[in-house]
Amino acid sequence: MESHVKAMILAAGFGTRMLPHSRRLPKPLMPLLDRTLLQVAIDTVLPLDPEVVVVNAHHLADKLERYIRGRDFGAPVVVSRERNILGSAGGIKAAQKWLGGGDFAVVNSDVIAQVDWEGMQKIHRENNSLATLMLREAPLGSDYGSLCVDGEGRITRFLDSVNSGYEQSQKPMMFTGISILSGEMLERIPAGRAVDISRELYRPMTERREALYGHISTGSWTDAGTTALYHKVVMDMLDQNPELVETGGKEYAHVKIIPPVYIDPQAHIRAGCILGPRVAIHARATLGACVYMKNCVVLPGRGVRSGGALEGEVL
Repeated sequence: MESHVKAMILAAGFGTRMLPHSRRLPKPLMPLLDRTLLQVAIDTVLPLDPEVVVVNAHHLADKLERYIRGRDFGAPVVVSRERNILGSAGGIKAAQKWLGGGDFAVVNSDVIAQVDWEGMQKIHRENNSLATLMLREAPLGSDYGSLCVDGEGRITRFLDSVNSGYEQSQKPMMFTGISILSGEMLERIPAGRAVDISRELYRPMTERREALYGHISTGSWTDAGTTALYHKVVMDMLDQNPELVETGGKEYAHVKIIPPVYIDPQAHIRAGCILGPRVAIHARATLGACVYMKNCVVLPGRGVRSGGALEGEVL
């Protein structure tokens, strides 16, 4: 992947783990203070200096396209629009005209991670790998599916599929949603229908002991794909700057702000509010008079009635 690198951000899902918020706002556009989940995903692949970043879109695709069209991400970004949702592999196949011709990176739009791209590339290249998945140790008792690798990094177990190299003593791993795929993988994906990459590609590849490898990451990784996890991500971001009072230069003479607080300059806040600690209010949100709020996230365009007392919510 030293040259002609390309990347794909998987962003077409319905966001069912983020309901009801994802009915109005596609999950990739959930805000993280001054960025979005999609922006974070694109920033994750920028160290590869990609010649193109493909973002697939289906649910609320118009909103995703408008967001992408109006921004400079530091690399060319194109939208692969899906008439019918095509799943994790089908979406990649539909983007073949952009991704074909070499290896490419794939990142789920709802994960936030430190990625050792050089380490992944090394494993991918030295093993002539068809796909190299970024893995991490699975937390005990977690809901994440178990994967295992042998001493060479080859994946020996993928969920309930195993090969001759699998041993019960191997540590359980989990897939992080970040990978490098070879161009040959595009030819393996059936066209014109929904395809699940784990069930239809990775599990059979594991059983056949094909060149499916894992890179074990020790860097930070966060799943932001549910409302509770998203809320925690934003609260953690605020905690990283406990004195933060970000208002985009606007002054609120009759609003009490207890840091850390982030207020987008396009938000509208009436007098008498008490905000904080740990509050994030995003663009075009409107707060009525005398709202008390702490440990909350107010999403773009949402309204809060006067006199409300709110704690620990995503609105």
